[in-house]
Parts: sequence; C-alpha cells; structure tokens
Amino acid sequence: PSFVAAETGFCVWYCTEILLRMWAYGRSFFYGRMWVWNMFDLVLIGALVLLQAEALFSLNTETGSPSFLLTLRIFRVLKILPVLRLMRKVLPVKLMLHLVLFSFRYLVPCALLVLLAPYVGALSIVQIMNRYLASEASWQNPLARESLVTNWSSIEKAMYSLFSSSMGGAEWEPLTRYFGDVDSFCLVVFIFVNGFFRLLVLNIVTSLFVQFTLQDNRQDDLLRMQTQIEEAELFVGRLVAACGTDQVGFEEFSHFIEGDMVLDVFRALEVRPADAEKLFWELSAAGTQNVDLLTFLRGSVMLNQNATKLDLVSLVNLDVAKAHVDRAQQKFRKSFRRQRTLGSIDNKRPLRIINGSVEGQMRRIADFCQQVNMEEESDRAEFTKTVLCVARLALDLGGGCGFVIAHSSAFESVKKRNIDFQVTDRSTVFPDGYLTQRLEDVHVSSKAFESIMREFSAHSDNDRWGAGHEADGLPKDGFVLLDSEGHCLKGAARLAGLPTPPYRWDNVGTRHLAGLAACFAFRVEPSIVIVRSDSG
Repeated sequence: PSFVAAETGFCVWYCTEILLRMWAYGRSFFYGRMWVWNMFDLVLIGALVLLQAEALFSLNTETGSPSFLLTLRIFRVLKILPVLRLMRKVLPVKLMLHLVLFSFRYLVPCALLVLLAPYVGALSIVQIMNRYLASEASWQNPLARESLVTNWSSIEKAMYSLFSSSMGGAEWEPLTRYFGDVDSFCLVVFIFVNGFFRLLVLNIVTSLFVQFTLQDNRQDDLLRMQTQIEEAELFVGRLVAACGTDQVGFEEFSHFIEGDMVLDVFRALEVRPADAEKLFWELSAAGTQNVDLLTFLRGSVMLNQNATKLDLVSLVNLDVAKAHVDRAQQKFRKSFRRQRTLGSIDNKRPLRIINGSVEGQMRRIADFCQQVNMEEESDRAEFTKTVLCVARLALDLGGGCGFVIAHSSAFESVKKRNIDFQVTDRSTVFPDGYLTQRLEDVHVSSKAFESIMREFSAHSDNDRWGAGHEADGLPKDGFVLLDSEGHCLKGAARLAGLPTPPYRWDNVGTRHLAGLAACFAFRVEPSIVIVRSDSG
C-alpha cells in the first residue's frame, strides 16, 4: 500500500506539472520549440494515469485485451523516463552522463589492447597443446586429458582461461596443473601473459582513460556553461516583466538593475550586478544602442568562465566602433562639400537640470552616495565622506574647479578604454605635475588641501600661477582626480579621449562639458563628478 501511495503521489505531481506548463505556454505548448517533448510527456503521463487507475481499482488483467495490457506494461517500464528528464537538468548528473558517453569513444581500442595479450599467448599454448593431445601419451592420464581439452584445446578456450586467470576469476593451479606433462614452455607463456596483462595492459588502459578525461575537462566546462545558458533563457521572462520590453538601453537598464526581480536573476546566475552592468555597457556600445535581454543573459553566464574576459568584449566593440568611425568619416567627406555650415550631432537629449538650495543639493548628493553599488558598507562610508567633503569645499571656493571621485580601479578601467589623464602643469622641476606632487599624501578633509585648492582655483588674467610662485607660469587648469578614500591620484589633469555623451547641455563652458563627458565615461562605476564655474 505504501508503494502504491508513493506512485499515486508521483502521478499527481506529474499531472500538476504538465497542466501548469500547458497553462503557462498556452498554444505554444503544442507547436513551440519543445513541442515534441511536450507531446511525449502528455502521452506518457496519460499512460501513467491509466496504470495508476489499474493499481487503485484492481482491474481484471485476465479478461482485458492482451494487446492493451501489453501496451500498459510497456508504459510501466517507461515510467522512469520523466525522472530521467528531470535528472537531465541536474548539472552533476549531466556531467556524469557526458563522461560515460565520452568513455565509449575509446572502448574499442582498449578492448583490442585487452584481448591482444591473451590472444598471442593462446596461439602459442594451443599449438603445443594440440600436438600433445594428438599423441598417444595424452591417453595415459584421462583426468589430465579432460582438463587440458576443457581449458586449452582451442583458441577461444585458451583465451578465456588466460583472461580469467589474469583478472582473478580463476585460480592458477587448476589451469597449469598438467603443463609439466605437456611442455614447460606453456607455463612460461602463461606466467608471461598474466604478468604482462596485470602490470602493463591494465595500467595502460587506466592511464589512457585518465589522460583523455583530463583533456576532456574543457568539454565539461563548455557543457557546464551550456547548461547555465539554458537556465538563463528561463529568466528572460522575468527581466522582460521588470523592464517592460525585451530590448533595453543602458539608461533604462541602470534604472531597473536595483529592482528585487532583477537582483534575484543575478543571484540565480551567480553574477555580480556590477559585472552585469559593465557587460551591458559594452554590449550597448557605450550606452548608444539597445541590447537584447537574451543576449545579455547569455553573456552574463559567460562572465563566470575563465576563457571569457570582459576586456575581449571591449576590444571587439572598439574594433566595431573604429569601423563605424571610418565609414562615418568617408560619408562626412562626401557630404561636407555640399554644406556651408557644420551641424552638431543629431538625436542628443537635453540634460535634465535640477535647481535648488545648497542644503537640497547636499541632500541629493548624500542620497546618491547611498544608492550606488558598493561591495562593502565601509567603502560606501569612505566614498560618502569624500564626496560630501569635496562638495562643501567646491561651494566655498572662490573660482572654478573640477573633481572626479571614484575608486582607483574605476580609473584603471577607464584607461583601458583609451581615456588618458594628462597633467597640464608638468615641468622639469615637477616631472609628475606641480599640483599632483603638492597634493601627495594630503587628505581632502585637511586644511592643507583646502588651502591648496583655494590657491589653485583663484582666478587670474591668464589662469596661470603668478610671478614669484614656485610654479610660475604653469597652467591652473584641469580636474583633480581623487580616489574614494579622499587621496589625490592626479591633479590639474586633462581628460583626453572621453566619449561624446548623448546629452546636450546648453549655455555652459568647456569645463562643464568635460565634466559631463567624464560623468558619462565613469557611469558604470561608483563615481561622481563635481564642477564649479568661475562665477560660482
């Protein structure tokens, strides 16, 4: 009864599962990509219901149709198939089946090697044995003749005896008891074949399988990645439900990435949100194109593989971008001859400007610091402290200035996209730049930093350090690059190679536009850009 109850429970489980699939897929259940498996499951579960009805209601199997009952018994054997289909989705089981199937490729050569030694030994022994059995001397001992005929009178029998003794399935003494009456050479061959088989053949076969299994590890990695990609396809619907469409731009994705539904998908795929955001940035060609969510999820799975590097994606996008630039330049040269004025880039969106009081702006900055992605809360605290300190200082200074605050790894990441940070105040006296050397080991919260920045931002006629100053004639221009802990990485830096942002900011100068471009370049990392104009 307990076995019947367990079978009934499994039957109810299978029926519920297929009904839910039919409800979820709708018509695509019957003509979608998996319609063959769906039909097979439907027929199989119908047969399971009939079998369970037979067990529950004790159908009379003697009076029923023999062909019908035979069909039911065949389906009884097939009841294991749904379990196998479920086990097929378990990664360790899938890898184990892959290794078993992989071993069959080398089954034939290994079998030939295993049979070679017994075959050669059997040929030698059978020739000697047949000569002895044909002689009259073999009839003098009927017991010995019977044993020799049973074990050594043909190639097949001799191979079986040698193979059994080599594998430990038969004792040596009964097989070799009468070899002394025939020829001692038979005993030498027997010992040689057994020693060769045990010491060499078995070790060679084992080593062969181990060697090729190690070589097949790459296939295991690919199989693991393929399984994860199949699982990723199941999460596309969740992302579509969260984003409202199956193709999204980077700006929309950055808005939805903080949602619980999207974060649950990343946790299920074992992908960090920061890595996913970087990948989306690369796939969207620096935020200029929409990305198919299925392509994005497949790429996110590949991030976990050692052979898949985000830098390769960057290089591919860079090559594509260069090709687009070359074609655009050719098109521009052809059309420029017909133009008298040079227009700006089309489809730029106006930048949203939020005005407010000083206290309101500081609250917005603090809220922004609490919303950015940080791996540790201690990093968030340091970042917030640095940003608020610089923001208060920028509001209190008397001239123009610009700051870029980010983790040091963010600056390295931006450099890989061919964005360079060049100091503008380098000289023979200050080879690393005057402001960079002066701000070395000076924290943003110190009075020394405030004093230096007041000198640097003080407006002059030529925006250079005045006569008599140790940096006489060097430019007072560029941004101050700070890490998240409040230390200067580079001062008076020109940001070269920044991407063109897809926004339009009217009625501002070059410092503000450079700050907007820097903000757009650093947006995939926790960062902030603070710019103050000369007029305040």
